[in-house]
Amino acid sequence: MIPPNILVTDWQGDPSEEDMRALYALYDRILPEGADIYACSIMSHSGMPTPAARRVAASSPQSSRFRAMAFVGASFHFRVIIGMVVKAQSILSPHQGTPSVGFFDTLPEAVEWLTKQQSLRAAPV
Repeated sequence: MIPPNILVTDWQGDPSEEDMRALYALYDRILPEGADIYACSIMSHSGMPTPAARRVAASSPQSSRFRAMAFVGASFHFRVIIGMVVKAQSILSPHQGTPSVGFFDTLPEAVEWLTKQQSLRAAPV
């Protein structure tokens, strides 16, 4: 975790259903119950998530807690898949809203963007 509460995952290989379940279990252990999730996934050495992993990402209760997700080094195909997963989340949990999604070349760029997303969400309306 990178302060302020940005969770970073460096994926290796094709993310599986078990990988996604383990990641969400980790979120439950290290974040307070109900806390917003700001996540950064490094995808430079990752393949495509399996269909089962995509289903978990779209339907898990933790998915509704994502406020912003940044992806570093994601391929074009992965970007398309993420778009579909985010759309599925918005359909399955319309009351939660859709998380902001950004794609970046470097981790510092992604962290800067996520920090800004946190600030925007915390700002009074």
